[in-house]
Amino acid sequence: MNNEDDNVPYSGPDPGASFDVWAVRSRLSESEKEHAREAARRASVDPFVEEELSPLPPALKAATYGKPMMASKNKIFEEPGFEGLCTSINNAGNTIIVGGRNGHLLVVDARTCATMSTINLSKELTAAAKNQAAGVALLPPSCTAVRFMPTSTGTKQAIAIASQGPHVFHVHVSTGKVISSIHEKGNEVNNLAIRSDGGAFATCGSDRVLRLYDERTSQLTCTLDHGDGVNTAGHSNDVFGLAWNPQDPNVLISAGWDHTVQVWDVRLQRSVRSIYGPYICGDALDIKDNKILAGSWRHASPLELWDLGSCKLITKLPFFQPEQDACMPYAAKFGRGQLDSFIMAGGSGGLPSVKVFTQVRSLGWLRILQADRLLVLSHHCQHLRTTSM
Repeated sequence: MNNEDDNVPYSGPDPGASFDVWAVRSRLSESEKEHAREAARRASVDPFVEEELSPLPPALKAATYGKPMMASKNKIFEEPGFEGLCTSINNAGNTIIVGGRNGHLLVVDARTCATMSTINLSKELTAAAKNQAAGVALLPPSCTAVRFMPTSTGTKQAIAIASQGPHVFHVHVSTGKVISSIHEKGNEVNNLAIRSDGGAFATCGSDRVLRLYDERTSQLTCTLDHGDGVNTAGHSNDVFGLAWNPQDPNVLISAGWDHTVQVWDVRLQRSVRSIYGPYICGDALDIKDNKILAGSWRHASPLELWDLGSCKLITKLPFFQPEQDACMPYAAKFGRGQLDSFIMAGGSGGLPSVKVFTQVRSLGWLRILQADRLLVLSHHCQHLRTTSM
């Protein structure tokens, strides 16, 4: 079939012209080379491995053991079946309180390690026991956190205790009397933190929510459970680490099983920054001088320092382990008072230990001098050990 337009000459643009738009070059410009090198570098770096802002010298990174220190006192708990899970020491340094798996609190003289008294928190839960079906035993919740109030002195301090259940108690240590109690419905409290002025305290637990309370009235003042929806989202799993910024009463940090550290602003009532990486399974989170200490329950690089403002990794501390899972950190803290220059961390595993690091500011921000020494106080099942630094 013939078309009458077939004989009309074509006067449009050359149909092959569009294939000659891009000229082939054999050489790249310097800016293009730099761009290619940067793209290759980014592709070769693990996106989940943070670059350290201030890495330690190789000699310190390779540190294994420091000077060992033996315990000056060792206490075996007399109460049958008592296993210590958490400890706190008062401002005067003369009284230690130990929270047990059986829901009891053991008050100990720090100088002699003698038992001063035992406080049975389980009796506060007798009402709950009555609601249980006949013949079903109610196991008392464990004491997962205990704190002396910072503004009190001597052995008459009031303390706040969080059990593994939903209860938070204020207890008068010298008399054992429960001053007040709080019930967090649907939550299992894992940890608590007290503001530096003692005017407020916070809890965290299994429901992924931080709750702030007025210390004087024990009234709930704020809940923290979300971020801005863009850069932060709050927690997505159980929360175990909790710390209040001693330099700023409006800032808290928390961490847990979701591999994040959340930075919270009380004024905005939400998370404002977050860090991805640390896996916190105990009281292994702290903050001081705008630096975050995180002790992760893992074998590789468990102990890290992060910058609060930028949420960037400052450095990884040498946490030497001679074998896989030798010591998995459950606790990590900055020193306070006379121990201000120390960092301490410890945990359980095949070779449970406590490591102590010394900061020497005149030689740089951090210098590891000694490690693997016994902490000021540590507990492991049926034993309480103390030593002096």
